[in-house]
Amino acid sequence: MAGDTGTTLLPDIGTVSYNGVTFSALYKSNLSGNSVYDAANRTVKLVEWKLSVDGFVTLPDGQPTTDAAWTKLRKQLTYPGGVLIYQNKGFGPLVVNKDIKSKDVEWGPRPQILEFTPLGQSRSAFIRWVVTTRIPEQGYIGPLLQFNSDIALDYDEDGYSRVSTKGTLEIPLTRVLGNNSNKVFKSADDFRKRFLTLFGVDTLKRFRVVRRNFSLSRDRRTLEWEYALEELPPHSLPSGIPHARGTYSVRNMDPVSMIRWLCSMKCTYVVPKDQPRNVSYWAFMTLLHHRMVQSQKGLIPNLANNAAAGQQGDKGGGGIGVGGGLAAAVALAFFPKTVIVGGVAYLASRVWNAFTEEEEKLHPNDNGQLKMRAILQTIGFDEGLYLDSKTVTYEATWWLFTAQSHFMDASGIFTASPAEDASLWATSVQNIMGPQSWLENRLGPSLLADSEIIVDLGIDPK
Repeated sequence: MAGDTGTTLLPDIGTVSYNGVTFSALYKSNLSGNSVYDAANRTVKLVEWKLSVDGFVTLPDGQPTTDAAWTKLRKQLTYPGGVLIYQNKGFGPLVVNKDIKSKDVEWGPRPQILEFTPLGQSRSAFIRWVVTTRIPEQGYIGPLLQFNSDIALDYDEDGYSRVSTKGTLEIPLTRVLGNNSNKVFKSADDFRKRFLTLFGVDTLKRFRVVRRNFSLSRDRRTLEWEYALEELPPHSLPSGIPHARGTYSVRNMDPVSMIRWLCSMKCTYVVPKDQPRNVSYWAFMTLLHHRMVQSQKGLIPNLANNAAAGQQGDKGGGGIGVGGGLAAAVALAFFPKTVIVGGVAYLASRVWNAFTEEEEKLHPNDNGQLKMRAILQTIGFDEGLYLDSKTVTYEATWWLFTAQSHFMDASGIFTASPAEDASLWATSVQNIMGPQSWLENRLGPSLLADSEIIVDLGIDPK
């Protein structure tokens, strides 16, 4: 009988062939298997079979030596990803890479050893060939070989929690048959969006994602991924903005009257890549408006009776009398550079009366109480440039008028803007904090093309 390793008088029993090379009957073989578990050690993801073939290469008809035959055998028996057939040996069929249901899952089969011992003045040779293949013994499987993860939870000294999880996503890959056998058309990263959508709206109401790492292996089969989440503080972030920080301060400006307060707010926003930069402005203005509206919870004593007494004192030219002291103090609050002597004090009182009259027009049922208790003083911004251009900082100051007994409520401290809603923020950033963020950022097969090339030793990749 004839085979690619030469002719023999013995009949062939069964078939052993690889990459187009069929061994003649002058060989013996051995198969050993090893079950390979997934990273979680819960299931067998594949079985690695090691096939050893010891045999003889005989002189081809009409050839003086085995040189030509062995040159062909060396090329074909060392090339990975070929079709392997081992059948009719009592083992059952072991057929790999012949069709889509029999694929090796790790770019195999992989030839490992090829030994050559010449015999009979180069007219025959003893060879030993070893190849390994990794296949699922369950037959054809789905798109994944394994998907698992571990999880860790820790707490900081303030009692806030931090959650981290990392895992493995592995897919089967081998060479395709035909002219495109050196092309890679997909990778484990293609399944990132499908399988790593881990965080729903409910999770993002309590946590924000602070780290996402995706590492694709060189053979493109395995994606190692890691997420880190930290618990959100009491105030939620503005809708659509993944990162914002700020400070708010309130300071007394009149140690005697304890009526006028200086409020300062400064916030820094990271502008999302897929959003216009002015979203940060509206986030700041919404919070600013909310804090200033809180001033309506303040309390200014009724000044209707004190106003007349103040005017009497002013007419005397001797400064502010006792009855007009509170009105003068509030006038000073509006005009801190005013000197309360003589006619200047009278001017301050008239301005104060004009202000309260205007407030009566706006709030006719105010009963002499000052309802407009916050007056914006300054507003500005700092824009980051160059490498810092993803950030914008806004700041504003305003005067708050209220009695000391109410300045906590009127300042708005501890109160969150209605726009800072956990559900709105979680919904708006769900895609931002997902497995692919604003951009797909595809890791493979190639960032520049639809496929990448496997460069075989000694073969021009073009």
